[in-house]
Parts: sequence; C-alpha cells; structure tokens
Amino acid sequence: MCRALAGTDCRPTPLRRRVSRPQLKRDPLDGAIMARRDGQGTCEHCSSAFDYYLVHNGFNGSSYGYCESCGRTALLYRPEWPLAISIPFHYEMASWVEEQLPPCICGGRFRPDGAPRCPKCNATLSANEATRWLEEQAVGTSEGWRWQRSWQGLYCIVIDGRVIEYAWEQGSPRRLTSA
Repeated sequence: MCRALAGTDCRPTPLRRRVSRPQLKRDPLDGAIMARRDGQGTCEHCSSAFDYYLVHNGFNGSSYGYCESCGRTALLYRPEWPLAISIPFHYEMASWVEEQLPPCICGGRFRPDGAPRCPKCNATLSANEATRWLEEQAVGTSEGWRWQRSWQGLYCIVIDGRVIEYAWEQGSPRRLTSA
C-alpha cells in the first residue's frame, strides 16, 4: 500500500500524468527559441503554407496584439503587480496598452484590433478562412471545440514563430524574447 504525502503521485513513472510543457523552449545547442507547432495553415491570397500555433490566453495568463504592418504577434504576460494596476488579460490587449509598447521590429505598431499576416505575401489572413485548417488539425475538434472565427478573443495565433513576448513590470513592458 502506498502512503504518499498529500499532493504527491505514487504511481509508477509511466502511469503518471505528464507535466505540461511551455509553449516556447530553448534549443539546447544554440540557445535559440523553438516554437511549438500546432499545424500548418494556408494563405487564402497566395496559397503559401506556414506553421502556426494557438495560444489560449486564459491558461497562459496573457493578452496579445498583432503588428499592423507585418502581423507579428505580441504576447504580454502578467507577473505579480499591485492590484491598483488594472491591465485586462486573457484577451486582446486594451487599446491604452498599445501606446505603452515599443514598435515592432519591422517598425509597425501592435494593435488590439490587428490581424496576423501571411509571412510570404504579407496579406491579412481571414479568421473565417482559417477556420477550415484550424479545426481540421485541432485535437479538441472531435470533442466539440470550435475556432472563435475572430482574431480578437480568448485565442491568438502565432504564425511561423513570429512573436515578441513582453512581461509587464513596474508600470511598463519589458521585452522577453523575439522571433
């Protein structure tokens, strides 16, 4: 009989639940960031294929915006901060946060009403057109999950690993990573 401490798992290693993995991890050889991949999308304008992954901002404790020029995703994480600062998280960033972020590496601005863009032709991707390839490849579709059909909402998308991550610290954003 196993008499483990409360909150521990005394099952044999192969039967234990796997610890969830972070969305981004460092490559042990060169330190570069490797993005996870949920699937492959297709641009409705030029038919080029690209990798993508979805971010559930509720589970991630983040908010997001897209660059108005290149479609790169900005993820803002919420570390501990005083309750007096009310930054809305779990959805697209608030419009006043846009003014606090530095420009994208392409020179554009991150906007809460922005949209991702094709990495080849730079055309704005349609959230409705993306529904087909997102739902075809999503594991949860067979259990009833459906795409929100909008680039604003609980989920955001990162196209071809093009993301800049920020942590909101001491009243302003601090860049964590960029790809």
